[in-house]
Amino acid sequence: MSAERPAADTDFVETNVILAKTLEWDDLSVPVSEYLADRGSSQSLVTSARVFEEARRVVEKQRKRIREVAEKIHEDFDPGYFDTIDDVLKFVDREFLDRWDKLDPIKRYIEYYDSGFLGLTDADSESNLRMLYEDIRDDFDDALDLIEDIETGAASRVNVSNITDAPEGYLGLSEYELEYQHLDAFLDDYDRNILLDAFWYTNETSTSPLVFVSFDSDIYSNDGRIEEQLSTLEVYDTTVYLGA
Repeated sequence: MSAERPAADTDFVETNVILAKTLEWDDLSVPVSEYLADRGSSQSLVTSARVFEEARRVVEKQRKRIREVAEKIHEDFDPGYFDTIDDVLKFVDREFLDRWDKLDPIKRYIEYYDSGFLGLTDADSESNLRMLYEDIRDDFDDALDLIEDIETGAASRVNVSNITDAPEGYLGLSEYELEYQHLDAFLDDYDRNILLDAFWYTNETSTSPLVFVSFDSDIYSNDGRIEEQLSTLEVYDTTVYLGA
């Protein structure tokens, strides 16, 4: 894998690209925008229905967790005279670090909406909590609406063709058994199946190579293992946009 731009005409984008364009507070918003400015104007972009399915799942999970964090701050944060958003973030670390695998997306939203979460530290914050719930609902409803617009082609922000006829699953499909087993050894279900969607697309359309664009370190750090098995894919070195 090289930091140089692959010469292929078509890029397959995974879930983080869609999320970064729908969640304004996402830390990948800037690098994904740089990628789209670099590639999106000259390359065809494709993705699969499974990517949109995962994006919705992530958005709903974040919404649920942020509401839970807001309620915990409202109930258990010990307010002081000079509380800052850093105090709130430290409280969140203490309360949730051992419960959830990824706190960064939650903390970025708290920083994005710092005034709303600081309002929960007031001695009487019941009304602030109700208002924050409404803002959380609106923010995440907007994100889900934009995912649908991108999926259906109604959004001009990202012009992506949606693959809707890929197999529902790959377990038990003899023509993909070796690839499935190979990827299953080191990737989770969604990453594995999204990669197989891209591989399936190359087989169906004779698109080769197809550049697989991922901002997920589980994927781009395993580029050699993936490309060895999925010979029609080239995993893009997105660290050029991440500054790594």
